[in-house]
Amino acid sequence: MDRIELNSLGDEKLFGDFMLEEDGPAFTGKFSGGKEGTLVYDCKGQLLSDTDKYFYIAIPAQDYKSGLEALLYAEEGAPMRLKFWETGMKMEAGKVITMPVRSYASGTSEDILTPGDLSAISGGAPSGSPVGITVATYNVFKQSERERLGATHMYLTIPTVRNALGEAIVETRADIIAFNEIDSSFLSGTYGLENLAESAGLSNSYSWHLNHPDHIYEDFNLLWITYYGVNYQFANGFAYDSNTLTMLDHNYVWFDESDGSYYGDRDHAYGHTNDPARTCVYARFRHIQSGKVFMFFVTHLPTEEHGYQSEAVVSLVNCVTDKSAGLPQICVGDMNVGSGNSVYSQLTNYWTDVYDQLEADGNLAEFYRHFPGTTTGRKHSYEDILNYMKSGGRRIDHIFIHNGTTQNLRAKSYRTIRDTYEYNGDVTLPSDHVPVVSHIIFE
Repeated sequence: MDRIELNSLGDEKLFGDFMLEEDGPAFTGKFSGGKEGTLVYDCKGQLLSDTDKYFYIAIPAQDYKSGLEALLYAEEGAPMRLKFWETGMKMEAGKVITMPVRSYASGTSEDILTPGDLSAISGGAPSGSPVGITVATYNVFKQSERERLGATHMYLTIPTVRNALGEAIVETRADIIAFNEIDSSFLSGTYGLENLAESAGLSNSYSWHLNHPDHIYEDFNLLWITYYGVNYQFANGFAYDSNTLTMLDHNYVWFDESDGSYYGDRDHAYGHTNDPARTCVYARFRHIQSGKVFMFFVTHLPTEEHGYQSEAVVSLVNCVTDKSAGLPQICVGDMNVGSGNSVYSQLTNYWTDVYDQLEADGNLAEFYRHFPGTTTGRKHSYEDILNYMKSGGRRIDHIFIHNGTTQNLRAKSYRTIRDTYEYNGDVTLPSDHVPVVSHIIFE
């Protein structure tokens, strides 16, 4: 085989990864290039023998309203055209369509099967754009908080909890994954997020940046000089796919508890932060395929109980404005406020909430209208969690976007990850929050 072209017969754009390494010939790589609505995969002369039972085609998960065709180019040049149309089949994200190997007539159309309405699982995968990134945010619920709040069914000492946590990270399929509530146990070892994710199948192409200690304390005094130490209380961090993005620089700041200032070093921040201290981790990225540059911010704002929510938002806006220098911005994290709250209004005076934008566009999946919550309420059963998400409506984990001076951003999809595990007969989730995922394009 020389190459494969997938063409949408409607106006849907195509992009995505092609990685199949099971039950047959191994094809790995990325679709890219081609005209709008086309994916091209270089088969690099892959040979199919008479003993091969199937030829595998990967199809990006989205709705194809007018159908789809695949052109298979053999080395001699003549394409074999395979068309898919009509309705009735739903294709889950990550699945593949298998075709019997046989002689297909060059240049002719063959009705292999009639999936037609190929679509993703509930919530959807990216609906298609050649230039964009998938972003996720996940409050992973540190072990000491699980113990303090008595969430025994969520203890990280339970192997199935750890497995589900790793699987949830993998299922985001995100180019950048932000994390809240990082403590030292999540950095390495049994509870290490990188270890959990890679054990669940995440590629080792991800670069992990979790080492941003937030809590400042007086360490010792020497010659009338005070030296400050730092450790982890409610820290923030992120991981990104180095095959998709190049990180140009990154750092983090502490928020002032009173006046909307922020500090870049522990010495100046000490005495000005609340307990627990709140930070913002930021990075400047270049998208490898397109060359687009953008800023990424992850934070965890204080609760109403801890106070200074409004001041923290001022600190956040001041920070992102100063650090971005006109670049487009993506800001994510557990903001501890939902829609209808005055602090949420303060946030959305500056940012666009991707959930709100997609709802206004008519592109938000119906599930998320009925179950908007992103926290579980630490319920034991999945049914109770869903009821809480519906009635409680605690949608406090957000993905915000802000346009740059010369580059706009727009959300194309929104979903949450609900990987579960079973404990004492109940099916539940590995954290008291669910990962929130959005695909964002550069307009």
